[in-house]
Amino acid sequence: MASGNMELAASINSIEFVQIHLDAGVSPNLKKDGVYTPLCSAIRDDRDDIVALLLGRDADPNLPASEYPAWKCISHNRLHYLPSLLAAGADLRSPPGIAELAVAFNNKDALMYLLLNGVDVNAANEEGRTALTTAIRDNRGPLLDMLLAHGARATARGVDWPLCMVLKNPQLLQRLLEHVGSAKGVTKGIIELAVQANQLESVKLLVKAGISVEDRTGGVFSPLTSAIRENRKDIVRYLVDEAIEKSDKKLVHLLVE
Repeated sequence: MASGNMELAASINSIEFVQIHLDAGVSPNLKKDGVYTPLCSAIRDDRDDIVALLLGRDADPNLPASEYPAWKCISHNRLHYLPSLLAAGADLRSPPGIAELAVAFNNKDALMYLLLNGVDVNAANEEGRTALTTAIRDNRGPLLDMLLAHGARATARGVDWPLCMVLKNPQLLQRLLEHVGSAKGVTKGIIELAVQANQLESVKLLVKAGISVEDRTGGVFSPLTSAIRENRKDIVRYLVDEAIEKSDKKLVHLLVE
């Protein structure tokens, strides 16, 4: 029999032909055109009888077609197959990034299921995106809160540093800062970046969180000198007032650099 016949049987939703192929000794893991698997096609088409039959006859729950079986459950909203895939040995941690996929599809139920079943919430996919940075990028507030509640690190880099991504959104920045254990883990120079973005409220939040206003972007640009250069008068006034209040001679000295 041709290697793709079983996938074809699954694609035309014929459980009888799938059964005939299995009884004839055909592997449920043979791919059509080197890509498509019977299991992933059955998940795509929401054929619970064929999915159950294939898994019962040793279909590999980790064998990818155009997507991994568990990932197809997310992209095609077939969450009801995830328990069966897990019972059959599906690995939700490899490859990394399935939580990011759930966020990208704005699928709250899928994300909660994954978080409750051991997915690494901070794992980045092959493009470097994490669930948290995608939630920030797409402004998925409820999903962001779920991620933070389940251990997403506000200081873990994805496509960018999460805190740097929210500098223009002080409310979101405050939510992230609440989950930063120590200012030492925050990107050096982030206050200067907030100055560049002309975000006084974000500057205030960062200072309040204990982040040093002496940290320089790239080891060169300080918040105060950038505020002066960009004519951010309100930020200059705030930084100088902070320096005076704290008797920070080093910060005041930056005025004459």
